[in-house]
Amino acid sequence: MASQSGLPGETIRHISGLATVRRLHKNEALLTAGEICRHKVFIASGLLRTYHIKPDGNEHILHFSPQHTWTLDVESYDKQAPSLVNIEAVERSEVLLWAKPDFDKWREISRNSKRFRNGSFPVRSITTAIVS
Repeated sequence: MASQSGLPGETIRHISGLATVRRLHKNEALLTAGEICRHKVFIASGLLRTYHIKPDGNEHILHFSPQHTWTLDVESYDKQAPSLVNIEAVERSEVLLWAKPDFDKWREISRNSKRFRNGSFPVRSITTAIVS
């Protein structure tokens, strides 16, 4: 895998070690309005949706996050303030969670890599190692 990502195995193990794997059942909440979003989330498999509940009680879907994409409540994450949205699994899903301090470490590693600076970020290689 190191050859696929351009990173030494030790670096991949370090980045992998910063993530937590979570398996979600269909309709299981990952984030509920009122909670603080504390993780960047990579969807390794499955499908998540982000939505909020309008004053009339109806759901308003903001977006879907399919496999191999990222999701979070940016405002809650950045400000460490209560979220106004819900994030839940539409189907059985497996996600990788990086806490803010750990993701910042990952970003620092990426800044120090010439390959990352050129826009080639080997998320699939790293995430495959974590969920395998």
